[in-house]
Amino acid sequence: MKLGFIGTGIITTSVVTGFCESGMENLQIVVSPRNKERAQMLHEKYPEIVSVAADNQEVVDRSDWVFAALLPKAAEDILKPLHIGPEKKFINLVATLSLKRIEEMFGPREILADVVPLTFAANRFGPVVIYPDIPEVVDLMSHVASRFRSIRRSRSRSLGARRA
Repeated sequence: MKLGFIGTGIITTSVVTGFCESGMENLQIVVSPRNKERAQMLHEKYPEIVSVAADNQEVVDRSDWVFAALLPKAAEDILKPLHIGPEKKFINLVATLSLKRIEEMFGPREILADVVPLTFAANRFGPVVIYPDIPEVVDLMSHVASRFRSIRRSRSRSLGARRA
């Protein structure tokens, strides 16, 4: 499985750590160089799993699943220039970016979901909110969380806003 993370803040670090510690087979993770120190730390801690891309387009190109984990103020400016083909599965961790807006920027896709993980993901327990309830997303996130909650669209935005 090839996962890519655009943004390398606290949530990305927690989720990537959780995936790396989960024992998933054939896991490859590529992270953006947005926070060089944090990206390098993840690579050094998990050299067989995590690599640091030269830029965000490389993250997209090397991934099957693209996680957008950016600060709300910067998200659209960082994402807009990227080519994210319809075959890419897109997981949105940006509190203020709607799934509708993502579809407007990149077109429809088979898997597009809002996910609200917490820093507990590093320890592979705790809750995660997923919208909409897509079995593949729930299965993927089960490697970094122990409880799931699928919720209405309006509720997912309000929970995400609290996280930002």
